[in-house]
Amino acid sequence: MKMVFLRHGHAQDIFTAKVSQDSARPLSDMGKKEVFLAAVKIKRFGFKPHIIVSSPYLRAMTTAKIAADTLGCKIIKECEELTDSDIEKALNAIFNFGEGKDILAVGHQPLIGLIVSFLCDKENIAFPTSGFAILNISDKNDKKGELLAFGSGGDY
Repeated sequence: MKMVFLRHGHAQDIFTAKVSQDSARPLSDMGKKEVFLAAVKIKRFGFKPHIIVSSPYLRAMTTAKIAADTLGCKIIKECEELTDSDIEKALNAIFNFGEGKDILAVGHQPLIGLIVSFLCDKENIAFPTSGFAILNISDKNDKKGELLAFGSGGDY
């Protein structure tokens, strides 16, 4: 199965957005553009997810919706575990949502980078905003993956 991990796009800060909680920060206009471009790049790899799972934070859910529209995916599920920093808990939740089918997961740094680093047995993969990694997972029980591509929508 293929898995894509996508970090949300550039978001407004709390003061600009006039919100009191980090979870309510929206994407900036630049963030929306870079997420769209990241999704276009992901699509060029022939990836079409069966399901998208996302952190429930506004900036991540907006990222998931843009990716879903671009990639032709109709199913988006909130995944509270993508707001935490527990790699094992997040991976188990993602795999349970995916049911062995191709999946796109939208989340935040440092968790997204830690998950990909863990799956690929690489040290400290950092994701820029709208950064993505495409992995091939041969056995979800083994929790190991092969990094097929790494990119970003920010380099436009």
